[in-house]
Amino acid sequence: MSKYALYYDILDTVVSNGRLELNTPEELEIEIEHEARERGLSDDEIAEAVEYALDHYQFYDDDDDATDELAEFCDMLKHRIHVEQLLCMPDREAIEKLRQVNPDAAEQFADYNGDPDGDLWLNSVHWFNYDQRQAALSVGGFTKYGYSFEYPQSVHDEPGLPSGWCAYNAGQVGYALEYSVAFDVCAASYAKEYNRPDLCPWLCLE
Repeated sequence: MSKYALYYDILDTVVSNGRLELNTPEELEIEIEHEARERGLSDDEIAEAVEYALDHYQFYDDDDDATDELAEFCDMLKHRIHVEQLLCMPDREAIEKLRQVNPDAAEQFADYNGDPDGDLWLNSVHWFNYDQRQAALSVGGFTKYGYSFEYPQSVHDEPGLPSGWCAYNAGQVGYALEYSVAFDVCAASYAKEYNRPDLCPWLCLE
């Protein structure tokens, strides 16, 4: 989990657990510091977490449902991410080698005849037959359990996203080796689909 994702999680925990009874900046600072210290953060990290919370939390009126909306959005995302066994290629050179020995297998790593989004070369083993998997393994590929996630809109040009993922616009599906990465990219993609960058305050989407 990235530093800012951790700070967001601390803020979300404080808000979701109803610990802001007075709804004031002073109370927010106290609760964030307490939660951060409980998680073993250093003094400098605690100060950053408090600064993050004060910058990103809005002190809504009692009848404002923005906090509930964000919680519902995050809960929705959890149902769009699943454990998946992945076939992973280490780099473009391995893809080109695979193209020489089994073009059909290499084609599974293409997106509309171009490169997929993201910085890795990943796909579900489900899409490869035995011969294709063996060909991929013979040129440096490997299998590993990771995560699949829904990908309704391309976010390849968002600078705030973490590395460690691959996504296909043709199938509206993405893959990542770590859950936190899958969650962030899935969140950004749905935020773009809804035209609501405010739904991902921890990513600072453009």
